[in-house]
Amino acid sequence: MTLHELLAAFPERVRQAFFVGIREIQDQAQINELVRALERGDVQGAVDILYVEEAAFREFQETLEQGYADGGAAQIADLGRLEDQEGNRFVFRFSTRNPRAEHIIREYSSQRITAIVEDQRQAVRQSLEEGLSRGQNPRATALDVVGRIERRSQRRRGGIIGLSAQDERAVSSARRELEGGEFSSYLRRDRRDRRFDATIRNAIREGRPLTRTQIQRLTGRYSDRLLKLRGETIARTETLSALNMGRFQAIEQLIDTGKVRRQDVTLVWNAAKDLRTRDTHRALNGESVKFGEAFVSPRGARLRYPGDPQAPASEIVNCRCNLRVRVDYRAN
Repeated sequence: MTLHELLAAFPERVRQAFFVGIREIQDQAQINELVRALERGDVQGAVDILYVEEAAFREFQETLEQGYADGGAAQIADLGRLEDQEGNRFVFRFSTRNPRAEHIIREYSSQRITAIVEDQRQAVRQSLEEGLSRGQNPRATALDVVGRIERRSQRRRGGIIGLSAQDERAVSSARRELEGGEFSSYLRRDRRDRRFDATIRNAIREGRPLTRTQIQRLTGRYSDRLLKLRGETIARTETLSALNMGRFQAIEQLIDTGKVRRQDVTLVWNAAKDLRTRDTHRALNGESVKFGEAFVSPRGARLRYPGDPQAPASEIVNCRCNLRVRVDYRAN
């Protein structure tokens, strides 16, 4: 596939692989054991019982590694005819078995999965502690975390599994608003399920509280929408990082052959041209650096390429910029 095709198609593969891990954790959840741990007040034991761990995201890791490999291969193909400094054509293929390339992708994918898993475990811990502090029934608390089985799909929905700690705080806050009758605050939440707005407005008009079942349904759908957004964000962000990391390492390997010199490779930043593009990245549009140098955003962040995992999250999350690589074969 070409670089353009990869950038268009790969996010969906990453998103699906992420949700494979989420569903595996949900499907393996032992509700009765979780309830017993909560009845003992053992929050850490309850977290451990859910087995939110790296192994559940094996397919996600493999997909990131494939994106890295595909990005490297596509970059070499994108360069077209390869020539040495004397003008002689040569063939080069990107290898993920190269020790440096192999180490970089394994370290990157491992770090990303560890970060995602730890964030999820923190979200689960927060939700369990919240349920206990409110004196909620342990089973209801367990189902708030794992999700309740939807009759139509026979899958769990509306849980915390997969959400970040920040997302969980938003769900808890939404629940408090609904329980406390702060309906106007809830109706300002962009990610709420608007199909239930009529239910809330009826409660406002009639001056009555929502039932517990209604609150569970509303917070569950709100959680589902946050999870959908999180999956999309992870897919876009990790796709760009994996592909461009592979592209970067492909050029490194090309330079290692001695056929191309580092100083003869130029990287050009291409910003996405719409209103969603960061101001800092719009400012970088068209900027060029020699290979090995960093682009410097107006905020001072240094990026080797769009989606550089070494850069601050504020510069890479949901980034849609691209990188153009130029090789000057006649530099000498």
